[in-house]
Amino acid sequence: MFVLVRKISPYSGSALLLGVFRSAARAEEQRSRYLQGVVHSGNDPWAQQAYHEVTDGDVTTVEPPAPDLPTPSQHVYVVSAYAEAFGQVVRTFEGLFDTHSAAEAFGLELEAKNDEPFAFGYGTALVPIDELSPDPNGYPDLETDDFE
Repeated sequence: MFVLVRKISPYSGSALLLGVFRSAARAEEQRSRYLQGVVHSGNDPWAQQAYHEVTDGDVTTVEPPAPDLPTPSQHVYVVSAYAEAFGQVVRTFEGLFDTHSAAEAFGLELEAKNDEPFAFGYGTALVPIDELSPDPNGYPDLETDDFE
């Protein structure tokens, strides 16, 4: 699975989750669509970011672990980790799961293993497979654990 993301200056916000795709070709097709429809449109809500010049390279794919995902699934739960320090929030995409309970268990495991001195939390997002987010800000988390 390929997760399409948009990197955002950590001083302005956290990375955006734009979609989850079964193939690299489909992810690239939707990347081009997002670039044309949002980044190059003149109506980009993230055109101005602190300490960051927006480029096409900000919209990219990552491949987080996806243990035991059933092939016919129509959606996945994406687990993101959030770390905050000195006014910056960094979001990383940590795993894909077929059930909310599995995603939550993984998020709790991430928290338990975290030994960084900075605030840390996780979020889970329910994302339909092979669909670009209709919102230029991406798919939202269902809930985000408070930073500890």
